[in-house]
Amino acid sequence: MKIFNFITHTHNKYTKKVAILIPYYNNSKTISTPLKSFLKLKYPHKLLKIIICDDCSNIEGECEKLNEIVQGYKKHFDITIYQNKTNVGSALNRAALFNHLLKEKDIEYFAYVDADDKLKPKFFNCCFDVQIKNDYKYDVVCAFKIRSKFGHKKIANFLKLDTWSLWGKLYKTSWYASTFYSTKIANYTEDLTFWYININIKRQTCLIHKKLYIYVKNCSSMSHERNNFDKNGLDLCRNCEIILKDKNYYFCKLVLAEFAYFKSFYLNYFQSKGGEIYEDFKKALNTAI
Repeated sequence: MKIFNFITHTHNKYTKKVAILIPYYNNSKTISTPLKSFLKLKYPHKLLKIIICDDCSNIEGECEKLNEIVQGYKKHFDITIYQNKTNVGSALNRAALFNHLLKEKDIEYFAYVDADDKLKPKFFNCCFDVQIKNDYKYDVVCAFKIRSKFGHKKIANFLKLDTWSLWGKLYKTSWYASTFYSTKIANYTEDLTFWYININIKRQTCLIHKKLYIYVKNCSSMSHERNNFDKNGLDLCRNCEIILKDKNYYFCKLVLAEFAYFKSFYLNYFQSKGGEIYEDFKKALNTAI
């Protein structure tokens, strides 16, 4: 992993086609946010492909609203919308997006953008400045820096990233295709678990110490809505089980500490499981971090 001191190379010519993958679910009120930010991108628009995958939105008229909004941007970008036949959840919807990307020709790089977030104008320019300077050797370029909560920095360091979010990164398509997206990943903390299960897959990572991805906190999102507390807690426990099966008590403790507001939930969950998984959970709780 290399930390790159940010330099702008105005003389470089950008030639790589890039896909922007947007997972969508009942996001008609926010989808204009990322689309408007794309209009300000300095990277050549003709090299951008936008792919949106609607995860079977359940609000009446949502599909029509999405198509109506996107229509206004099609004169600027090549945009394709896909519809899932059933709701598969955020983890598998991202996988579906990537599978749609693989149908495209000559797209060597891509980035995930949430349906309510923004890219700064030089996001792709800065990422490719690094790639050009280093002969395109990087599989992942991280351009998203967030303030660290307890444990978050340690988790990111363990995973050799600046943050374990899937957002704010430029991926080499061929590298990402070499990873696997386990169907066992639950839909909350799924990006953390994605990096964990793929931690041993060789990758060249570069960190840009610039905040070029703007995360917009959405109080109605799955992560923040109180109605989803039990579901999110269950997802967290399922993902912790993946870690505990590897007997990785240290990393599991980091995750449990980061999401300490679920403490009563995961105590009850693993106690009800009993057996070896409960014993492993207790070892994780007693591990020093």
